[in-house]
Amino acid sequence: MIIWLVSYPRSGNTLTRSVFRHYFNLRSLSIHGDQGDIGNNDELGELVGHQEGSRETINIESLRSDSEINLIKTHDCPNQDMKPEDIFIHILRDGRDSIVSYFHYLRDIVAKNEAQLADISLQDVISGQVPFGSWGNHTMMWQEFQAPKLFRFRFEEFRNDVPEFAATLAGIIGIKASTEPFPQIEMFQRAAPNFVRSGKIGGWREEFSEPDRVLFDMFNGFAMREAGYGGAELDEHEREAYSSFCRTMRSMEEETARSVAESRNLRTESDSLHETIFKLKSDLQKSDGRIRELGGKVDEKSLQIRSLESELSGRSRRIVAMDEELQEKTALIRENERRLDVMARELKAGADQIRSMEAELQERERQIRSLDEELRTANEKISFLEPKLKKYFRYLNRFKSAFGVRPHRLPWEK
Repeated sequence: MIIWLVSYPRSGNTLTRSVFRHYFNLRSLSIHGDQGDIGNNDELGELVGHQEGSRETINIESLRSDSEINLIKTHDCPNQDMKPEDIFIHILRDGRDSIVSYFHYLRDIVAKNEAQLADISLQDVISGQVPFGSWGNHTMMWQEFQAPKLFRFRFEEFRNDVPEFAATLAGIIGIKASTEPFPQIEMFQRAAPNFVRSGKIGGWREEFSEPDRVLFDMFNGFAMREAGYGGAELDEHEREAYSSFCRTMRSMEEETARSVAESRNLRTESDSLHETIFKLKSDLQKSDGRIRELGGKVDEKSLQIRSLESELSGRSRRIVAMDEELQEKTALIRENERRLDVMARELKAGADQIRSMEAELQERERQIRSLDEELRTANEKISFLEPKLKKYFRYLNRFKSAFGVRPHRLPWEK
């Protein structure tokens, strides 16, 4: 559910939002964001019940389908965002008081951030040469707007009887109002002295000159009568004529608004461009300094690189020499390996030969043992025969001696 809090600027919308906050604990969004005033003041925002959001971030359809109450403040004229099933609370204030308060707001607050409003005059506000156009045009559009749940309230009526106003709102939204006393205006003024003025009724008389009164009647007199602020009610012809006048004014206001928006955009683009140029110059100066610094580092690195290249060249030559030496040693190792292979083969042949000689030696040892055995046997025989031979030769030599023959020497005697 959406409840639109509709008004021309400085007509009591902030007070209405505060009533919803205090009596029903309901916060409210602003289609305009209010970053220049309420949205940028936490203390005032809490008193008013401001909720963060803006035209760019508020999802109208989602809020409309929500079963909870969603309050949205707007100074816009009726537009496509508003649907007949919504609830509208239209807050009216004497156009002269609204215009005086709006003039001070634009000059004292908005102009600080928007330089094109620094020289704004009261006559500019009266004739509608400001955001949201003239009070008369805004009022006539909302007077002509029709919706089943459209409720109109005069600031002058509820400003001095806030509890009664809260009771009426309770009947509209179906929620019981709190009985706590409403905060005094001094609390709001302490929170935002430039934003919250006195809300005085009829204060316009202290600031309107006679030409201002005439100018106001020219642009807004018919709307004042239509809204019930003095004078006879408009007849059909007057209403048609003033509506035509308002349409022409709206066209002019829209054109002016587009021009202002374009001027604001151009100024923003110009400021952005100047900031970009300044930043680019600053970046360029930093870049120049950085380039010079990098140039010095590059020169230093170049010297280091040349030194490293020279060292690398020396190392390369040493590596080449070491490679050549390695190749020579590799060749020598291969020759030694070849020789070792030959020696291994010779050793293997020698080993084979030794094994053959060992076998032959073993065979000869066996033969020697056999001969030793034969010799031992022969010696045994000799030892056995020797006494007999000696005896035989003694007999023989006796015999020879008997016959005058030379004696025979024994074979083993010298």
